[in-house]
Amino acid sequence: MQAVSCHGQEGDKTNENSNNLKGVSDKVRDSIGNYKSLSFFKLDTVGYMEYNFVINQQKYEQRELSYFFNDLEVPIHNFSPGELDRKTMTTNVLIFNVYNDPVYRHKIEDSKNPLTIFVRLDQPLPYLKLNQLSKRNSMNIEVPLWDEEAKRYFASKKIIDITLSKTK
Repeated sequence: MQAVSCHGQEGDKTNENSNNLKGVSDKVRDSIGNYKSLSFFKLDTVGYMEYNFVINQQKYEQRELSYFFNDLEVPIHNFSPGELDRKTMTTNVLIFNVYNDPVYRHKIEDSKNPLTIFVRLDQPLPYLKLNQLSKRNSMNIEVPLWDEEAKRYFASKKIIDITLSKTK
């Protein structure tokens, strides 16, 4: 699995957007920049996510996560912190999963895109706070579940870029 992003060096967005448009229909290509609902993609969640949040991610850059959450039409089931900076005990990457764990594992086993969203933020977040937002599931394994408390905490954090998991 790899990540797909339109965020590159300054001045590279046009080329990167062109590269990410391979396989995008002419109807969609002609409306780049406009948000398209999930129903427009006939419930093709991967197409919806790639178009709205990768190809058109400039709409979300330097915006608060609440703006992203308001547009996102698929539920977030859980989140986890990205790579931890052990010196500062922080991370500036959040990982959101739109499928619950059994569906996520099934997608991976079938070599399908599990639609993991990676959001890089402009400021690092303290690991201890992320740990406080964690909940325990029925197997007593700590899993950061998505709930209103987490949504409120992350809402004001600013986005640098958004990437999606991508199967080969």
